[in-house]
Amino acid sequence: MFETFNLNRAYQFLLVLLAFLLPLTVFGANLIIVIIVLIWLLSGDYATKFRKTVNSILFKKNILSTTYLLSYWRYQLQRYIRT
Repeated sequence: MFETFNLNRAYQFLLVLLAFLLPLTVFGANLIIVIIVLIWLLSGDYATKFRKTVNSILFKKNILSTTYLLSYWRYQLQRYIRT
């Protein structure tokens, strides 16, 4: 049974299960997310995963938008404190 374990197939199944459980129960959705993250962490090949994550455009846009948002909040907080 485990000789034919396909990691991509497991991810697909868990994502479909997550999409089904998301509107029904928060606990079930959180549990599926934890399982997906654990499988991802335990599957190894960390150097390739890190390289893919850092080089992805989505990661770069996320860092840029987070930096902008934090600087905006800091500006608003300073303005609020002065008044």
